[in-house]
Amino acid sequence: MPEYVYWIVIGLMSFVVLYLAFVLPFFRRKTNKKAQTKHSELVNTIKVGSKVIIMGGIYGEIVKFDKYLMHLKIAENVVIVVDRNSIYG
Repeated sequence: MPEYVYWIVIGLMSFVVLYLAFVLPFFRRKTNKKAQTKHSELVNTIKVGSKVIIMGGIYGEIVKFDKYLMHLKIAENVVIVVDRNSIYG
């Protein structure tokens, strides 16, 4: 095999490595930022009486909330306190 084929293969391999190292993380950050924005919009639009599910899989109704915490009624006479950012949907 000619020597120039060897250098072409090495050049292509280094291009792939650079692509994986610099370009893919850029797209992943963009996707994560979009999901984070959507989640923060969801957290900011909740109000007392909203039915939500938190990340642990617990369904409930919001009884009261403040800046960082919310009180979630999950059964009759059962209220738990969770972080507002734990809302899943």
